[in-house]
Amino acid sequence: MNFEIVKKALRKIKSLYPRYPVIWGSLRRLTPISRVFGYDRGPQSVARYYIDQFIAKHQEDICARVLEIGGNTYTLRFGCDRVQQSDVLHVVPGNPSATIVADLSTAETIPDEIFNCIILTHTLQFIYDFRSALRHLQRVLMPGGGLAGYSSRNKPNQPL
Repeated sequence: MNFEIVKKALRKIKSLYPRYPVIWGSLRRLTPISRVFGYDRGPQSVARYYIDQFIAKHQEDICARVLEIGGNTYTLRFGCDRVQQSDVLHVVPGNPSATIVADLSTAETIPDEIFNCIILTHTLQFIYDFRSALRHLQRVLMPGGGLAGYSSRNKPNQPL
């Protein structure tokens, strides 16, 4: 193997992506390294890059009535004119974009089988009873509907 070719390719890759270094300081700290989920080191996290790629690949499934958690960023970005109604679920009252206020683990107030698509990113790791949340998501999803989800609890290539 010609290592000069590999070194040249690595230099090219490094020149394309600016570095936003983490200043580690002391790891014996009680405060997070970043209070803005790493956005202070660049415009997009690695996880968001792959989530965007996945949702873009399946954007035709974002249609009719869509539920997204916390905000409707992906619904607006990838749903286009296929979305008839966009709902936003938030656990705490006061989110101006929330159309539904409920806890996913006890979401009895949401009617059965009303959503064609549910977009669930970076949510399950914050829910203690995530199995109950998944049961409620399945309950509110129409037969044949789709759930596009990501959680840091996932192992690579392991379904929710």
